[in-house]
Amino acid sequence: MREEWKRRQEEWVKEKKIMEERLNELETKEEQMEMMIARMKQLERKDDERERRERRNIIMKGEGIPTEGSPKEIIKQTLRQELQIEADIEDAYWIKREQSRRMLVAKLRSWQQKKEILIKKSKMKGKKLYIDNDLTKKERDVQKEITGIARTKREQGWEVKIGYKKLIANGKTFIWEQEEGMKEINFRNKQRPTQTKAGETRNG
Repeated sequence: MREEWKRRQEEWVKEKKIMEERLNELETKEEQMEMMIARMKQLERKDDERERRERRNIIMKGEGIPTEGSPKEIIKQTLRQELQIEADIEDAYWIKREQSRRMLVAKLRSWQQKKEILIKKSKMKGKKLYIDNDLTKKERDVQKEITGIARTKREQGWEVKIGYKKLIANGKTFIWEQEEGMKEINFRNKQRPTQTKAGETRNG
């Protein structure tokens, strides 16, 4: 009886050791996977930053954009009048010419001049004319998703405003989270986004 108990105890010790080794192996693999995912995200962020730096494009939009003349001349004249900048533009073209959705893209010859324009663009506040940084593909995909959510909300009767990775609907502010999409910010409690999703239908 004692020998049987001793044998079972030894088997249990061996089995426990095997289980601990397997758990340690799983934990190591999980840690390696987490490190790999974190590294991939870091590389993606660096790639986005590099792409944004290398892109010398700006977007001009609004019904205040004139339509007479070539796209290049329109942008040069507008920057001269509104921001007192003599822009050296490599290329320019229309995206949309409808009055309420006019949009032009201009490629500048230097990143420094693009930076100067983006710094001074606040002078145009209050006018029906806007200048934005050209977005990376990932950012354009995000903005497209936000625009779709905004369209749905407007159809439901909500008052909606769109920003960069941000949406304001009926006074509620939502921001885009990389992993989970749109999340509501609770300013009253000064918390980061709550679990409320902008894509969900809520009363009020």
